[in-house]
Parts: sequence; structure tokens; C-alpha cells
Amino acid sequence: MDGVYLAIIAILPMLARFTSLDLAFGGTSILIVVGVAIEMIQQLESQLVMRHYKGFLE
Repeated sequence: MDGVYLAIIAILPMLARFTSLDLAFGGTSILIVVGVAIEMIQQLESQLVMRHYKGFLE
């Protein structure tokens, strides 16, 4: 199902060219920005979990 979302994001700027919309970003740029944002959120969440982790011995 993730592949469908990625395909929609990649094709959306090409479809927008047929309308009066003028997008500054292409499909590849949007995929890179979304990928970096998701990775950053995952790293922040893992750091927050480790911050509150007490361990086995405590």
C-alpha cells in the first residue's frame, strides 16, 4: 500500500502541469522531503523513548 502512496506523490506534479497550477517542486523532490521528515520524526521518537527507559536493573 505504501507503493501506491509513493506513486501518487510522484505523479501528482506531472498532473498539475495540465492545470493552471505552477509547482516549484517535482515528484522526486517531494519524495525526498517527505522521506527526510519521516526519518527525523522516527529518530526523535526513539530518543524520547530512550530518555524514559529505566532498564532492567532499576
